[in-house]
Parts: sequence; structure tokens; C-alpha cells
Amino acid sequence: MVAALGFAAAVALTPSLVLRPACKKRHVLACEWLCRLGDAGACAELGARYLVGDGVPADAARAAELSRRACDRGIASACENLGC
Repeated sequence: MVAALGFAAAVALTPSLVLRPACKKRHVLACEWLCRLGDAGACAELGARYLVGDGVPADAARAAELSRRACDRGIASACENLGC
């Protein structure tokens, strides 16, 4: 994989490869890191959690911010959460 992508690309992908399964298993910190790294799916997951208070305190403003990030990157469920 490293040879095909180049070392820099492989290093950049590593956090996503490691954290994505944890985020899918509902680990909030993994989702937070992925979202900060630009993973739209993780932002959408976090936005949905903040909307209803699932594993995090309910926070409509934070939910809207995260959902907007995900929606802007093409995640339909995040757009639906925003009412778009």
C-alpha cells in the first residue's frame, strides 16, 4: 500500500484506518478526531449524537455545526438533520 500511494499519503490515511472502526462502534473521541481530520461521515455521526444527546450532552448548536460540515461535504443524512 505504501509503495502504491506514497509514504505521505499512507501516513495521512493511517488515522482514518485506525479510528474509523472505533467511530462506527460509537466511540465519541474517535469520531471527534476523524471529524477534525475532515472525515464527513464522522462529523455527521457526531452531529446526530449531539442532536439527541447520545453519549454526549445534547447541544443543538454543536449538532448544527457538525451537521453543516458533513452536509457541505455531501452527507445526505446530515443535510436532513439540518432540515435541508
